[in-house]
Amino acid sequence: MPSEVEAETLGSAAVRSLKYCPPIIDMMRLGVLILCPTDIIIQGGAVSWDWLPPILPDANISRAPIGVSSF
Repeated sequence: MPSEVEAETLGSAAVRSLKYCPPIIDMMRLGVLILCPTDIIIQGGAVSWDWLPPILPDANISRAPIGVSSF
């Protein structure tokens, strides 16, 4: 796994991968699985899913099951 990848959705900006997240690396070493709440579909270079989580108006979180953070 590379330490950085280009994110086309962010104008080809470099985005850090999971290698920069020590808790994720510890979990991978221990064999911990984090289940995704939905199936992720990749077709023709597009990513989609069929998932409608509840809207939480007071929460500043994404409703997407996966994403890219630029910070």
